[in-house]
Amino acid sequence: DFGSSALRPLLWLLVLYICTVAVIFYSDGAVNAFKNNDNFQGWREDFIGNTPYYSDLLRANYLSLRSMINPLGLFGMKELIIPAYGWLVTALSFIGLMSVSLITLFILAIRRRFKMQL
Repeated sequence: DFGSSALRPLLWLLVLYICTVAVIFYSDGAVNAFKNNDNFQGWREDFIGNTPYYSDLLRANYLSLRSMINPLGLFGMKELIIPAYGWLVTALSFIGLMSVSLITLFILAIRRRFKMQL
């Protein structure tokens, strides 16, 4: 059933994202990359907020989304949040590669759906 469903890869990507956020949040695996809080200005101030659960959840969401969009750090962004554990770095790399393959399957399904018959 390769390429017939465009919704299936998106649902798997959503499940993967939710599971990744849950693992990062419950293991407290996302930490600020800088000790100096001057680097966190504007919207980034929420990463060091006074509400512990909100800040932890925001850091987990950011780290999970960053690893899915930029799986191997190829796009050279300034790291604001980094994984706290070595096993989490490996897991996020693997999850990032899985997300790239799911996005590829989604694009192939859309291409197949709108492919013109000659």
